[in-house]
Amino acid sequence: MSLLTLQIGQCGNQLGFEFFNVLAQDVGVGEPESCRDSEYYSASVERFFTVDRQGGLIASAVLVDTERKAVGRVLKDACYSDKWHYASGAAYTSSQGAGNNWALGYFEQAEKGMDEICNLVRRNAEQRDWLEGFLPIFSLAGGTGSGLGTKLTETLRDNYPKTPVVTAVVWPFKSGEVAVQAYNVLLSLAHLQDSADALLVLSNDSLHRVVTQRWALRSASLVEMNALAARHLACLLQPSQAKYGPFKYLGDVAADLGCFGSVKQVSLLQVPQEPPTMTAFSCSSWQSLVRALSKMQHCHSATDEAMGTENRPLTCVASLAVGRGEGLSALNATDLAPRRVPFVEEGREFNVWMNPHKFMGSARTLLLASNSDACVPELDLLVSRAWCRFTKLAYLHHYTQHGLQAEDMYDAFLRVEQAISYYKQLSQ
Repeated sequence: MSLLTLQIGQCGNQLGFEFFNVLAQDVGVGEPESCRDSEYYSASVERFFTVDRQGGLIASAVLVDTERKAVGRVLKDACYSDKWHYASGAAYTSSQGAGNNWALGYFEQAEKGMDEICNLVRRNAEQRDWLEGFLPIFSLAGGTGSGLGTKLTETLRDNYPKTPVVTAVVWPFKSGEVAVQAYNVLLSLAHLQDSADALLVLSNDSLHRVVTQRWALRSASLVEMNALAARHLACLLQPSQAKYGPFKYLGDVAADLGCFGSVKQVSLLQVPQEPPTMTAFSCSSWQSLVRALSKMQHCHSATDEAMGTENRPLTCVASLAVGRGEGLSALNATDLAPRRVPFVEEGREFNVWMNPHKFMGSARTLLLASNSDACVPELDLLVSRAWCRFTKLAYLHHYTQHGLQAEDMYDAFLRVEQAISYYKQLSQ
């Protein structure tokens, strides 16, 4: 059982590096064997790493970027780590870049490098006794991540039709500096609806709010935000099982969250939210963590304090709570269960996964993953901004000169608006 991560673009490579750092720290790499949870360690290593002849951990990852700088940096940083490293020959780079242009990444860069990238993926996949699935990680705003990342996800679906593909995507700041980011996000989401089994959406605005308010950092750097996003992903994907059921795999993420058709956008909330330096001193009870997550969900808040007064109930296709830590018999997460929508089979709208291992040293950690209509305001704003630019033909020539047609844009608007319509119908 092994999961292959694909780090795509500058954001994807930086976040992927932090993801493997969190995984290694969580299982206690570098600590005496007597201090490790041996069963949890073995299951995690088998899922995310391979072991070299010297006993070192090699990340099960392929690194992709159209510029060399980001990949070179994470390869160098991983070499300095005494906990894990990347495999030699596991990276693809070129020298042109994608210039924050989805069309350039999707059409030209993909045509130039897709065969080589697919060979890297194939060689890595063939080394596994059982390939559990793919985890592409990239930003929706840039050119390499959004364009080439989207095309690579589609290619994975074509080449491995029965293998789960759960894609982690970073949603850009609302006040992003890239003028065309609305186009890039729109086009990416439209294409990913068919190729990804689930979209784990990591919002830069939400991550920034947690780091500045709960970690008490005046200026949140991308390093801290990536570290927080990596914790969310690791908390969801590290080994766990249903309360009275079997071990959970990557494909269960999409299945237990009711992802289908255009309804695949999953949000992640995690508590407690103390800064990493305070993790060891966290003593929240399961009851208080459930109460905090429930209020965050109802108030549409990324943090567990200073919440607003908005209290529009969310309508979920399905939700998944993941509890990690001691005293799991006391975890009663029924307050997080959503109201069942008619087309969801009874009993499938809410699931609980758990593992007694103390995640990142915290006595108790609780994550809530929701496939809900919470994404509608962001999608509405995205379509509004993109349509405003499109009707004025703003920046469109940058895309058409690299192969995109106006019909492709109309189709993207249609697909995303269809997703919005599906989510809005949940509450009717």
